[in-house]
Amino acid sequence: MVWFSIYVLIIIACLAAYLLNKQYLPVYYQYFQYLFFVILLFELGGVLLPPEANHLLDHLYQPIEFTVLSLIYRHVISSARLKVIITYLIITFWAVSLYYSISIEGIFSQNTFSFILESVIIILYAFGYIYQLYTEPPKEESLLLNSFFWIIDSDGCAYSSPCH
Repeated sequence: MVWFSIYVLIIIACLAAYLLNKQYLPVYYQYFQYLFFVILLFELGGVLLPPEANHLLDHLYQPIEFTVLSLIYRHVISSARLKVIITYLIITFWAVSLYYSISIEGIFSQNTFSFILESVIIILYAFGYIYQLYTEPPKEESLLLNSFFWIIDSDGCAYSSPCH
């Protein structure tokens, strides 16, 4: 329980840091506040609700997390064609995730399909953005000063690990 408390405090600190600095950050960073809030809400729900409800929360959380992360990538990727693809992926992910959750996996069992599908797509987004950074490097700042570059690197590590 101590580690969970630390985890929740880190999420609250991230949300507070965003709220204090949002006027200096790019507009698309607003989606991070939604992501932090959703994480906090679902993590606290996982502790406060009975254990059998955790799987149900996971079936709800995966599509929401995917949507928020997709919207962030949609803002940073410059290709108009990829932006349209991301929009369709959001809709398709919701449909497929709901179908698998209700018809195949069941809402009270582990949500493995959406987890794997989301991870693969987020990794592809990360590769796409990194490719964009190398083919169209930022002109105003060094690549190493681009904060979203570091977020993408951490996304790639987190979503490619078995512990996500």
